[in-house]
Amino acid sequence: MNMHVPGSGSTRRLTLLLALTGLLIGLAACGPSGTGTLEIVVAGLPTGTDADLSVGTQQVTGSTSLTLPAGAHTIVASPVVATASIMGDRLAPDQAQVDVSITAGQTTTVTVTYAVEQPALLLAPNYRDGTINVLTVADLVNGGEASSAWTTDDFDNGYTGMALGPDGRLYVSDYSYDAIVVIDAADLDADGDVTPAAVITNAAMSGPMGSAFDSAGNLWVGTYSAGLLLRFDDVLSATGDVDLAPAAVVSVDDSTFASAFGTIYDVFVDHLDNVWVADYGNEAVYRFEGLGALTGTQSVVPDLYLTYASSDISNSGYTLYYPMSVVVDVDGTLYVGNYDYEVSRFDGALALSGYQTVEASAYLDTDIDYTYMVALDQSGALWIGHYDGELVRLPNPMSYTGYADVSGDLDLVLTWLTDSGTGYPDGGTITFIPTQGPHAGY
Repeated sequence: MNMHVPGSGSTRRLTLLLALTGLLIGLAACGPSGTGTLEIVVAGLPTGTDADLSVGTQQVTGSTSLTLPAGAHTIVASPVVATASIMGDRLAPDQAQVDVSITAGQTTTVTVTYAVEQPALLLAPNYRDGTINVLTVADLVNGGEASSAWTTDDFDNGYTGMALGPDGRLYVSDYSYDAIVVIDAADLDADGDVTPAAVITNAAMSGPMGSAFDSAGNLWVGTYSAGLLLRFDDVLSATGDVDLAPAAVVSVDDSTFASAFGTIYDVFVDHLDNVWVADYGNEAVYRFEGLGALTGTQSVVPDLYLTYASSDISNSGYTLYYPMSVVVDVDGTLYVGNYDYEVSRFDGALALSGYQTVEASAYLDTDIDYTYMVALDQSGALWIGHYDGELVRLPNPMSYTGYADVSGDLDLVLTWLTDSGTGYPDGGTITFIPTQGPHAGY
């Protein structure tokens, strides 16, 4: 019986082919088509605050380990808001983007560290004492006495508005002197008189009140006595005593649905560069769009004229009862502080146009008279300054509908402290100053 036995050459060839196949499979497991582990460690965030990270399509909110294909990857880190913070601190990562290479079968560790970017200080003017209180987070937590309360040489009464410029200087409306007093923010640590960097006057600026900057660095000022809205385009270069003519003087075309300005209390410029005006005399709020291109003296039809409706009755009065302060968030929610106890919230105000008498979405009753100031911090909390000398904070102003007594929901109630012990927060302006970023170090 004969058997055919493969020769030794055939055997060696088969063994070699199997070995090569095994080697290629092994190399593939260790090469670019394999996987590795990316360990992301998030540092610096307070309890209850999540990070905002992404790696490709994967979102990351805290320290984690990801199994990823070997090769190059990018971690994108965005700023977040510390919602538990007393001032709604904005925290920024040490790097907005981290490029990392992942090796198959190995672990690569990257640490993303967050730190507070803003705000660090809260400032608000007092009309009666002619001071500006400067409060830190520690001051607020420890009882509310300001770290410093300063005035300016020869301009020490009648502060009714304040805006932080892109140059880091403060532009303070002085009602008594018909002037804008410009303060170098480096003087914020002073306790007492400081010398203004500039004093801006003009014949058109009669009784300046609320003010705000637009995205182009132009200053808008509302005048109480003259009933005009002024735009100054060259304030950032102002030094010393200067008579600066406004680039635009805006009045209201009252031949249509809107009334001419009565007495302007506050001005706010939103993220779309719309200019909002609280008119105390007409009990109305105006919205103007596209004013940045105007020059000279112009009579303009507002894009929105919002006044009270006869049915708009709350616990103690209608919700646009002599409006004194105004602020708008990025979603178009309008908050109006009035002469009475309330802040009225109008949801979707950006979508309103023409003559409107809609009822407020919520009437936030703080049970404290005269809401001269309203402001929103990074977390969406509402800050309110009152004529009777208190500063309060409402943490969740969007959680109410209709009439709501929110006096028991305030998580911060401070008695306004100045050198004489009495203060009158006025002019609709609460300003936050950052510790890092473009205005760092003030």
